[in-house]
Amino acid sequence: MAPVRSAAVTTAPSTPGTFFALPATPDFSAALLYTPRRISYSRDALISLNLHTTHLKPSLTPDPRWPTEILRENKGRDARKRPRGKRAGVRNRLRARAHRAPLPSILLANVQSLDNKLDDLRARIKFQRDIRHCNLLCFTESWLNPAVPNHAIQPAEFFSVHRMDRTADSGKSRGGGVCVMVNNSWCNNANVVTLARSCSPNLELLALKLRPFTSVIINTVYIPPQANMDTALCG
Repeated sequence: MAPVRSAAVTTAPSTPGTFFALPATPDFSAALLYTPRRISYSRDALISLNLHTTHLKPSLTPDPRWPTEILRENKGRDARKRPRGKRAGVRNRLRARAHRAPLPSILLANVQSLDNKLDDLRARIKFQRDIRHCNLLCFTESWLNPAVPNHAIQPAEFFSVHRMDRTADSGKSRGGGVCVMVNNSWCNNANVVTLARSCSPNLELLALKLRPFTSVIINTVYIPPQANMDTALCG
C-alpha cells in the first residue's frame, strides 16, 4: 500500500478566525480555507505553489512616462555597484595618487616678470590643489637678476627654486630668464642636479636632472621673438 501523503494544510482547533482564498492548482485543490490564527503548508504544497506562480506575467508593466530611474534595468545583486562616496574618472584617480603619478605634473607659463606674479602664484598654491600638488613649475621670461635672492621668489616652503637669469651674453640688459621650482614632496632638493645652463641671443636654457624614484631630465627653454630660430634649434 502506498504511503499516505501528508496533509497540505493543517489548522488549529476551531476558534474565531478569518478566511483566506488560495489559488486552485492540480495538487492544491482547496479554494477557501478557514483558520483561526495561522495556516501551515506542507512541503509538497509549497513546491506546487512555487511551480505555478514563478512564471506568471507581472501585473505591473513599465510605463514610458515613468522617470528613467525607475525604468532602468535592474541587473540584480551581482551587478557591479559604484562605491558610494568615491568619485570616478581619470582626473580623480590621478589626484588620489598625488605625488606618486607615473609621469610628473608640470605647469609651464610665460610670466613676463615673476616678481609681480608672486601674490597670484602663492594664492593659487594655497587654494588650488592641482597647483599645490604640481611636481614642477616652469617659468619663462622670469625677468630676474642676481640682486633678487631665491627666498624672495619662493612661493611656498616646500618648493625649491632653480633659475637661469639673463646675462650679458644675450646682448640685452633686462628681460628673459627661465626658472624652475621643484616640489620637495615629489623630489627632495638634494636629488636635483643642474646639467646645463646657457644664455645667448638665440636661446636661454636650464637643464635639471631629478631623481624622485627614477631619473627625470627637465629642459626649460626660452627662445626670444627676434632670435634666429634655425640657430636656436641647431645650437
